[in-house]
Amino acid sequence: PASFEHYHWCIPTLVQSGDFEAYDRMRQRMIAQFGGSRDSRVAERLVKDCLILPWPDADFDLLERLSNTALKMGPDHWAWGYAQFCKALLDYRRGRFDEAAQTAQRVLSGPGEDRNRVVQTHMVLAMTRFQLKEPAKAQEALAAGLSYARSHLPAEGRLLDYVGWNDWVIARALANEATA
Repeated sequence: PASFEHYHWCIPTLVQSGDFEAYDRMRQRMIAQFGGSRDSRVAERLVKDCLILPWPDADFDLLERLSNTALKMGPDHWAWGYAQFCKALLDYRRGRFDEAAQTAQRVLSGPGEDRNRVVQTHMVLAMTRFQLKEPAKAQEALAAGLSYARSHLPAEGRLLDYVGWNDWVIARALANEATA
């Protein structure tokens, strides 16, 4: 597709359906086509969409540049929390667990409360704490995120009119990974 939005709406469906080979091909295409973007919103979504699942052979330097581009939107932008979440997710996927934990804590204590992002961030924090050998804090973050999801996100069968369905899929994928 010529538009990034088409990829952004398609990629979560591949994860949700379990077609991980197609997801891997799609994220490689996205990077090839949009990896040089200077649009902070495209950069934020690209990082998030490419890192829903682990990507061991990712070009993490390119993803880092995209994350930095996303962060240029600044704290007054409505998607600032998502840009910071993407930084935490990227740091987690790169094995920078201390940085990921610090950024995730900032996201959770910052302004705004996007329900999907809250769950996503709790999951990254839980996995990060687990990697940092802090099992009690990992369990705490996981329990908080799962509890929040149960009370604030729609059930799977009720997504038909849910505007944030793609971020719901990402939250669910990260919750499955964190729980495992």
